[in-house]
Amino acid sequence: FSGTLDKLGIDTDVVKTNEFSDFGDVSRAFNAQEAAMMQAYVDSGYDLFLTRCAEGRGMLKDSLAKYAEGRVWTGNQAREIGLVDELGGVDEAIRIAAEMANLGKSYAVFEYPRIRSPFEEIFSKDKEELAAKTLKSYLGESYDKFMFLKNLKDQDYIQARIPYELNIK
Repeated sequence: FSGTLDKLGIDTDVVKTNEFSDFGDVSRAFNAQEAAMMQAYVDSGYDLFLTRCAEGRGMLKDSLAKYAEGRVWTGNQAREIGLVDELGGVDEAIRIAAEMANLGKSYAVFEYPRIRSPFEEIFSKDKEELAAKTLKSYLGESYDKFMFLKNLKDQDYIQARIPYELNIK
């Protein structure tokens, strides 16, 4: 990312209080020890994911692992190999979860973030929105790259992501 930072005119200075104070700093690549630490962190998260999936599916972890590792399956294929029970959308999944929890019809679904009314939208412009609009107008096409770097820097957990960003217009 250092090339992107250069293009955006962003310089970084680091003050370290210990060997790993700047671990994960997007302005430089990992050294060998940091890369090994990150790989161990990812491996641990992946093992936890496999364990929970195997328990949830009633499968052995080794059996599940042969279908995993980032592979993509169609819905029908996933059902055939035992990765899913049913095919359907979010509404169907919510209905089945409510049935499994014996909720009957006594449940409600709330979508977050809550969609604000036009009145709320007009009168709730806060400082962050104003700052984002100002930054976007200043950075232009580089704004998305800047936000990607900012969000990457701010994350403190493992994310299961595709290796690219979708920009649907």
